[in-house]
Amino acid sequence: GRQAVLRLASALAVLSAAWVFVWLLYFQPHTSDRTCYALLLGSQFLGGLRRGIQQPAFDAIFGDSVASGRRSQIYSWLSSLRKLGLACGPATAAAIFFARGDSWTEPELVAVLLAGAAVRLRPAA
Repeated sequence: GRQAVLRLASALAVLSAAWVFVWLLYFQPHTSDRTCYALLLGSQFLGGLRRGIQQPAFDAIFGDSVASGRRSQIYSWLSSLRKLGLACGPATAAAIFFARGDSWTEPELVAVLLAGAAVRLRPAA
């Protein structure tokens, strides 16, 4: 049931992050820009698939564990925390760019993508 779906979503998160690590650290220096872009899109697809699979199962388990009279308040908090989490990605990217001189070179972009892939692993834990 739901537990199996969450395990599948965790596996997709690990696969998606591993895809980015392998792509950036091994394939990226040896492939064309077009291939790199296709690999980036593939990793993003896996990340989106993970989120699409994980979210309904998580919400169902979360809803079952909260008393019906408190669900509205709890879901409001959950929505706010999700939005805060979504803002952390751009804030982290901005901090990395700032710390590395904000020149948008390939090494800076790789650092941002690797940080994003590492953060993807957190929900899988």
